[in-house]
Order: sequence, then structure tokens, then C-alpha cells
Amino acid sequence: MRERVLERFNTRLTKLIQAIAKSLAYAGAKGIVIAARTEKDLDRTAELIKRINPQTQVLKVVTDVADRGSVDNLFKEAFNRFNEVDVS
Repeated sequence: MRERVLERFNTRLTKLIQAIAKSLAYAGAKGIVIAARTEKDLDRTAELIKRINPQTQVLKVVTDVADRGSVDNLFKEAFNRFNEVDVS
């Protein structure tokens, strides 16, 4: 039961994140950093962004938010690529 609840939560969270990324692409964001636990999820979201705005740079970073080192790496990669992070 718990696993099903977590799976449903993750699915909904992924859809929410995709909606935010799409909104940023529609708004003309120059660059978007996306993070997910799997490359497959990252590829799917990056493809959505690129279809909306081919000029938007997309940085994909496999990240486990339960792991502090993984989150630190996410921000390090974002700063290295874009020299700043704006969490809107």
C-alpha cells in the first residue's frame, strides 16, 4: 500500500515539475535546470521544453533529493553552466 501511494505521489510530482518547466519555456527562459532520479524522466521533460522553446538551454542532472551530496551536485552543476540559480 505504501509503495503504491509513493508511486502515485512521484507520478504527480513529476507532472507538476513538467508543468512548471513548460511554463518557464513558454515564458522564454534562457535556461532551465531539471532534476530527477532517472535519466528517462529527465529526457522526457527536456524534450517537452525543447518542443516549446528550442532556444532554451536545458541542463539535466540526475538527483536524489534524499541525498545531500546529490543536491549539492545539482547546484554545483547549475552554477557551472549558468553562473547563477534563480528558483522561481
